[in-house]
Amino acid sequence: RRPALAALLAPFVVFTAVFGAGCFLLPTALWKSIFILLLGLHIGGCAGDLYGAALYLLRFRDPYTLMRDTGPKQIFYVKEQ
Repeated sequence: RRPALAALLAPFVVFTAVFGAGCFLLPTALWKSIFILLLGLHIGGCAGDLYGAALYLLRFRDPYTLMRDTGPKQIFYVKEQ
């Protein structure tokens, strides 16, 4: 469960920090604008990963739930009761 959540959230956390730092630390308005655009595109690209993480945290809360992430789709395996 933890490795799956780490795999889902790691790109969002790392690249958001990098692009966010670039938005504040770069000296010219042109570079800040480029990094703001990159940040927006990145967050839009991470929407599926954030949705998968939200499902995993909120809907499939059973610790025995497994997830298979093949890239284009995610499959959740829920233990039958």
